[in-house]
Amino acid sequence: MQFNFCFRGSFDMTNKTIETILSGKSINFLIGSGASMPIYPSLRIQKLKFSFEDIVSCNLIEKNSEIMMYLYYFLKWIEPMNIAIKKELFLDNQNNESAKTLSNYDIFIKSLINFLYNESNERPKRVNIFTTNYDLLFEYTFDQIMKDNSLVYFNDGSRGFFERYIDSKNFNLNISHSGYNDNYTRELPTINLYKLHGSISWEACSEGIKVVKDNAVINRIKSTLINTGLTKELIEGIINEFDYNNGSLEAFIQYFNSSIKEKLVHLQISQDILNKFWTEYQNISIINPNKYKFNKTVLEQHYYQMIRSFSYELEKKQSILIVLGFSFADEHLKSIFERSLTNPELLVIYIPYNKDTKKSIESKFKSYPNIIYCPDFKSSNECGDFSYLNTLLNKFNNGSNYEDN
Repeated sequence: MQFNFCFRGSFDMTNKTIETILSGKSINFLIGSGASMPIYPSLRIQKLKFSFEDIVSCNLIEKNSEIMMYLYYFLKWIEPMNIAIKKELFLDNQNNESAKTLSNYDIFIKSLINFLYNESNERPKRVNIFTTNYDLLFEYTFDQIMKDNSLVYFNDGSRGFFERYIDSKNFNLNISHSGYNDNYTRELPTINLYKLHGSISWEACSEGIKVVKDNAVINRIKSTLINTGLTKELIEGIINEFDYNNGSLEAFIQYFNSSIKEKLVHLQISQDILNKFWTEYQNISIINPNKYKFNKTVLEQHYYQMIRSFSYELEKKQSILIVLGFSFADEHLKSIFERSLTNPELLVIYIPYNKDTKKSIESKFKSYPNIIYCPDFKSSNECGDFSYLNTLLNKFNNGSNYEDN
């Protein structure tokens, strides 16, 4: 049976029964950086009209300038994620917006569990979450929920006890629970977490990709930068002083090259310090936002295994993909997604943050009828954020509670 694409374009999803759309289907989510704001900032550099990828991939950028851009990337995005590995830092000093983000993750996962518990046994009780985020908000949420309910299987693709390693083969599992006397068997809800761009809890080694609680590479980088004067604010100041009204990418690169040279001389930063940072930085197991992406073969192999899994899931019959906080800037993922849109049984529900986001995505994929956009922005205060997605999925929380099962 194929989907009826009477839903194409924009419509008010809240007026439809979400259960009817999702029940009995193969459910996938693609979650981008927008879901973790404001705990972690957007990857967009505020005043910069050029993307980070454009800058570091430009052949005019000098090596030390490139290193300094990655230093900025480390200080603004990666280091804060590593700090938040410690559970207490999620809970202490939380402002209301950050607490709301954590709550959204919790509501989202609990809604998926309820949905899976109420699904029939005709399909595996499984939902796939694909994310390009490095942070650990999903892992933190899984840990909190597991305290109250052990009859759910959260699968990040790792296996092991004292040493855990990621392997794509670990995702193809169905886990069952039986009574004490083995007088019944029921499949447990499974939520697979595919981290397409790596994680700050990963370390690449000769045995593969290892999951760690405290990232030693990031800690060594922080030690290297102590008392150097190399700060996020320093680099941000250089970026913000450029005149973007009249500047091309080439003009910005020339300005940035010159400014970085001056600052490095002023701060008396040796080439040895920059090289030490750069060597260590390349050992972080993440996919960098540049056109070349890979520093380690093991990470490259894992990336292509993960996007093959993404492609495979979208090519299934009766498959649904719900997209939140993702702009399709990754050309590999964009290409696979676009190819998957030829599957007549794939339905994509794209949740744009605002009207501008909706227009941008529509311009990329306007020829495909199996994408629907919601909200429809008929109201001026509508926003396609994590709370909006949870409003849709919260319908599942009105039924049986997974904690009672």
